[in-house]
Amino acid sequence: MIELRKMSAPEFSDYMKYAISNYAAEKQKGEGHSPEDALKISQEAYARQLPQGLETPDQFLFSVIEKATGNSVGILWIAKKFNGEKPYAFIYDIELKPDHRGKGLGKILMNLMEDEVRKLGCSSVGLHVFGHNTSAIALYEKSGFYTTNRMMKKDLK
Repeated sequence: MIELRKMSAPEFSDYMKYAISNYAAEKQKGEGHSPEDALKISQEAYARQLPQGLETPDQFLFSVIEKATGNSVGILWIAKKFNGEKPYAFIYDIELKPDHRGKGLGKILMNLMEDEVRKLGCSSVGLHVFGHNTSAIALYEKSGFYTTNRMMKKDLK
């Protein structure tokens, strides 16, 4: 089915191009930012979180590899963080390419992610999901995630 492999430098370069524009689009859609502001926010967020690229301490980026073909079918980015002395993991990005969704791979990817989190010595994992991403929310809930906070918005006319 699928497995995780540490992301290579060329894969990271491709990922950054995609991720920055994709996150900007999500910021526009989910939070109403202008295209220019969303792109600036996205660029700053990635620069802040990955100042040393793949070598940034406590940041772990993986390619999701289809075993049968060896092709990359998605990505996983997790970080090891600390709440006092207790480590926890945070998923910054997890995604399967569109043509590999709806085939049960999401659940397998979630299990692979949990294995990596345990290897890091973490006993919990968190993530952020935009409210409009209902398919991701459903997958996360089926995988045992629960809501810890909720931000809400009302547009006034």
